[in-house]
Amino acid sequence: FSFVHGDARRAAEYAALRGIGQFDAAISGIPFSLLSDADRREVVDMTHDLLRSGGAFVVYQTSPLMVPYLRRRFDVSVKLELRNIPPYFIMKAVKE
Repeated sequence: FSFVHGDARRAAEYAALRGIGQFDAAISGIPFSLLSDADRREVVDMTHDLLRSGGAFVVYQTSPLMVPYLRRRFDVSVKLELRNIPPYFIMKAVKE
């Protein structure tokens, strides 16, 4: 297990510095709604490239904004967790 706190757009750099090849999973609650369209695509593409086949990118957000971005590269399932305040959309994106 490796936890990295930093700019998600630099995840590939952080992985290289730690000698990590591919990830089994990535979990993100970053506020994608505050990022530009290009930055959203960049984070999704980079995360896809960093995950091993069968790896999962789990994104939790207050809106389903990221679903189309994730579907470009992943097999995606979406659940709404009402027990959270505010409710969260939990998107599980699996790399094929």
